[in-house]
Amino acid sequence: MERTHRISGLRMGIAVGAAIALLGIAVGVAVASIPAGGGTINACYATSSGALRVIDYPSHHCASGERLLRWNQTSAPGAVPLLALAGTGCAGIGGSGTLYLGVTPGTGTVTFTCRTLLTLQSAIKLTEIDLSAGPPGQALTQQCLNATTCSLLVPYGSTPAQANFIAPVDIAFTCPGDTVASTGSPDIARTHFSGICQGITLNVDRTVVVGAR
Repeated sequence: MERTHRISGLRMGIAVGAAIALLGIAVGVAVASIPAGGGTINACYATSSGALRVIDYPSHHCASGERLLRWNQTSAPGAVPLLALAGTGCAGIGGSGTLYLGVTPGTGTVTFTCRTLLTLQSAIKLTEIDLSAGPPGQALTQQCLNATTCSLLVPYGSTPAQANFIAPVDIAFTCPGDTVASTGSPDIARTHFSGICQGITLNVDRTVVVGAR
């Protein structure tokens, strides 16, 4: 009788062990696989914004407005490394910009953002240049002192932006979208002249050019 119990217990242990092993296999299949077999990376590309997110395909699929992209992690002959795309040109509705890569800490989610450039170029050295883009309190800003050029990268789209500048000499400038050149406003002592371009739309690269009169 005791031997029968031992055999039954042994059989039960084997059965439980097999069940756990099968469960482990099932769990292993359910766990996300990024990259997939063979080093393939699957991602969804948002056609409107250019954002890119990595997915566990075919367990997950792209949403409406996204396109499935696939590439090999091992960089097959002729393949372009993912990082090599950063800094290249990108196109969107209304104009072009520069592609920037971002990686979310923890999840490893990769995103690409098309960003445009607001630049102020001058034939003379300006005392101060202040560039900004975005709503109050959330605007991106860039300040350049005693410089002839200054640039600010902002997210692609119709982002209101402005450029403020102060020059040590009488100046003339043309804001993006304007057809007539403006002149700087002098201070009381006429030792400095200031100018401003407001409401600039950044759906393409924009440049403010300043020169001495």
